[in-house]
Order: sequence, then structure tokens, then C-alpha cells
Amino acid sequence: MGFDITKFKESGAAITQQSYGSEYKPQIWNINGCRLATATMFTLFFGGNDFAPKTKIQGQPAQEFLQGHLIKAYAKVAERLKGLPALVGYDTMNEPFRGYINCYNLNSTGWYHYKSGPCPSALQGMLLGAGIPQEVEVWKPFLAKLIGRTVLNPGGVKAWKDGHDCIWRANGVWDLDKDGKPVLLQPDYFQFRNGRKVDFVNDYLSLYYNRFAAGIRAVDPSAWILLTPPNVNYYPPPMGEIDTKDLVYKPHWYDDVHWVTKSYHFFPNAFVGNDKLTNKPVIGLPGKVQASFNDQMRRIKEIGNNLRGGVPTVIGEIGICYDLNNREAYRTGDYSAHIKEWDRLFKAMDASMLSYNLWTYDAFNTNEHGDNWCMEDFSIFSRSQQANPHDINSGGRALEAVVRPYPTAVAGDPMRFSFDIKSRIFEFEFRHDPAVNAPTEIFIPQHQYPQGYKVTISDGNYTMDKDNQRLIYRHPPDHETHTIKVEPLR
Repeated sequence: MGFDITKFKESGAAITQQSYGSEYKPQIWNINGCRLATATMFTLFFGGNDFAPKTKIQGQPAQEFLQGHLIKAYAKVAERLKGLPALVGYDTMNEPFRGYINCYNLNSTGWYHYKSGPCPSALQGMLLGAGIPQEVEVWKPFLAKLIGRTVLNPGGVKAWKDGHDCIWRANGVWDLDKDGKPVLLQPDYFQFRNGRKVDFVNDYLSLYYNRFAAGIRAVDPSAWILLTPPNVNYYPPPMGEIDTKDLVYKPHWYDDVHWVTKSYHFFPNAFVGNDKLTNKPVIGLPGKVQASFNDQMRRIKEIGNNLRGGVPTVIGEIGICYDLNNREAYRTGDYSAHIKEWDRLFKAMDASMLSYNLWTYDAFNTNEHGDNWCMEDFSIFSRSQQANPHDINSGGRALEAVVRPYPTAVAGDPMRFSFDIKSRIFEFEFRHDPAVNAPTEIFIPQHQYPQGYKVTISDGNYTMDKDNQRLIYRHPPDHETHTIKVEPLR
């Protein structure tokens, strides 16, 4: 297509917060997704047929080329992995982004979900890539505030290879007038097609979901398809017949206030979080923030329960920053803020009994380089804290919150479970399935119970498999619900 990746930064086509001074250091995907390079590629991938009909890649329409090659690559992987016992299924795409689709005004910065650092409008991003310098808005992050303007690409560097023009100019979005000045021809170009307002999720993302599922199931009909929405604010779109079963709803969830500000306390004497389903901050005592997080997880699970008659929900990513407060913990060894942030996330997920994947474990994390990409530092493990390589817990960070008891196999339906990191009391209640004769297994980490633990049960019997950190509970057939309580020996 003609991008010259060696000129991205100079032209402003892919400028990130990291490349614009220390004040804008946090990586913010929703902002970087609005830059020319990223927005262009996502738009071509999902909506190239509608929005870039003149753009071809190796003779094919851009959308067909990009989607077709990606799905064929996944299908080849599925061909090789089919039948493996540990294989569950395939994720449609990690954090898909809409690109320019549904950008209501190419002259406005209002389409940004967040604003931080230099924020060119969509048109300005296109012009920057074409080598035309632009004076753009500069925003202070979090409580968004316009703090000034700056000129990007003063040298007029083009992001396109020699002999290639901006594809959006070629497709009639903008042009140059007789005096050589840029003119926006269609401010709402990505909002309407054929006189109808488009919707990214229902008109484009759902088509890709279906196409992806068909490609995978042509090779492995039993594979589950994991639907990852752009963010939790998007309800998953309706699915076609091929996808009416074996789906998993897999949104990601992060405390945006936490990782944007890189702090646990943001205001004096107040705790701050965010409600991702209303896009509003939550400010107040810890209980108010916890209640909001609990409610958000409940509503996320309800989305899965209502999708196609009810599908499993798993939080595909959840995590915290470890480089809080200018990396203070690396100097003091005090991870109490991290423990509190982790704990309120776990409590929220436990309240709805959600499954989740922690982001992340990086075996090569260090204090200096973090997770070794994008200046992120989310790893629960760091070599910089690993004093004893022979100790499995050495190098772990905030493990008091991360390493928790949880049911790994339940002979029925979980009804309630919780873990208090102060008292280290774990409680679990479930309703057994009469058709299941296998025992219920609970992970009981030695890290939480170094002196051992005692168990209180409502009925049945149990055994402790301390070598494998398991509690094995066998329910009697004559009671429907069962409770298990674990507490440390004092």
C-alpha cells in the first residue's frame, strides 16, 4: 500500500505518548489507535470494501486481502493443533479497533475516547502523513484539559513511499485545491455509506466474526470461538447460524484511572476508579469504588448470559501497573498499593464468579525495562526482585493478593466464593449436580497458608493434598448445597 515505516515517527503518522515527552508516557491504546497508520489499517481490514474501494493489495480489494490472509493463517494453525486436549478454541482478534469507521467529523478531535498529548484530528493525521505540517491540540491526560498546541512534522516528511499517495486522498476523502492547500471533501465520510449511517460493530465486526468462525470450523468444527469486543462498552453483535453454539464472550477490563495515572490514590483522601460502561470516573471511599467495580463485572457477565441464549464469559485480560508513583516500590520494596489495587479487582471478579486471565507474566521483566515493549510494566514477576531462583515465589510482586485460593473443579454450579487477604479466610458455596460423581477441587496455596490451615465444611468429607496444594471435597448425595471454609492455623 505504500507506507514507509522508517518515516512514521517523523511524519506524525504513528506518534505515541512515549515519543512526546515524559508527561505523556503512559501507553493509551485508544489514542494510538486514532493515528493515521493504525486507523488506516483497521479501517481497511474491517471496512475497506466500503471506504477504500480504489485501494488494492496485490490486485485484491484491501479488505479481502487482509481478512483472507489472516483467516487462512489461523486455519493453518488450527489444522496443526486440532485434537490437542489442552486446546479450547481461537480468539477472533486481540482488542479490535474501529479505525476511522464512525468518525463523525474528520475535522474534530471529539472522536478520541481519551485525549493525552498531541491529538491531531483524523484529517490532520492524514495530512501529516502526506507531509503537510499541522498545528495540533495538546491535551493533559485523565481529566482531559487542552493545554496548548504544537506543530507536528515541521520538516514535511511523508509517511508514504515515493510514488505513492495518501490512500484517503485517492478515495476522495480530501484533496488539494488549485493553490495546493488541503481541502476536506467529506467530513462524515466514515459515518455514512450509500445514504445510511453505518455501525462498526453490527455492519463490520460481526461480518468478520462470522467469516473467522467459518474459516476455523472448516478445519476444526469443534473449536470454540472467543469473541473479543473492542472494549466492554460494545455489546457483541448478533451472530450467524455457523456461530450459534460454542462461543465465549471474552472482553478485557482494566482500571483506566489506575494505569493512566499510574497511581492507586489519585486525590487526597479519596479513591478513584472508572466505570467503563458509563465512561465516568468513580470517586469516593474505597467501598464506593469497590461497589462500582463489582457492579461492572456483574453487568459484563450479564452480557455473556444474554448472548445467543447464554455463553460463558471470561475476562480475557485484567491487570495492574507495577511502576506506580514513579516506581517508588522498586526503591522501597513496599507493594502495599499494588496489593490493594489487585485485591479490589479480584474481589469484583469473585463477586460475580468470573473466570479471568492475568496480564501478565513476563519471564524477562526488569525494573529498568518493564515488560520489554511499549514501556508497559504489568508483569506479576520481575527478575529484578528475584533473589532466589530456586524459590518459585521469588521475583513475584504483590503475591499476597495475586496468589489466592480458588475452586479449580466444581461438581456442580458455584454459588458464592470469596477470599479476604487480611484474615486469609476463603469461603465457597456450590450446588452439586446429581449427574457428577467426581469431587470438587480447590487450590489452596502454601504461600497463603505457610503454617497450614483448617477446614470447616457443611457436610461430606475432604482430604488435604498439601504437596499439590489442593483440597479435595466429596459431597454427599442427600444435600443440594454445600459450603467450605478455609482459614489459617494461628
